[in-house]
Amino acid sequence: MAFSPDGQKAFAWDSAGQVLAWDTTTGQPTAADNPPARPAPGPAISPDGGFTAQPDGNRVRLVDRLNPPVNQPWPLPDAGERKRYHAEQAERAEQQKQWFVVSFHLGGCCWTTRTTSS
Repeated sequence: MAFSPDGQKAFAWDSAGQVLAWDTTTGQPTAADNPPARPAPGPAISPDGGFTAQPDGNRVRLVDRLNPPVNQPWPLPDAGERKRYHAEQAERAEQQKQWFVVSFHLGGCCWTTRTTSS
């Protein structure tokens, strides 16, 4: 992988030595005009240091180093928190006479319903 001096193109070389190029602003393939000398294998850093390009199988992964993606998945609640939540939902549904929801939150079969004679 390599970048053009102005950072507008990312270059990669396939296994046959053919040069491939992409426009760094659109991600679209572009003409591989004036490629730099073939660098050592591995990731490349853009001239301004803002991007890293790295081969990833048959793809090229372009990473914005100045604005990295936020990848903070919400933690799953523990068993106690899940039990508390389901108990609250079941109580609320029972007060509203939503028997399907009560059954679901109490762990019953989803096809079970409860009827009343009122």
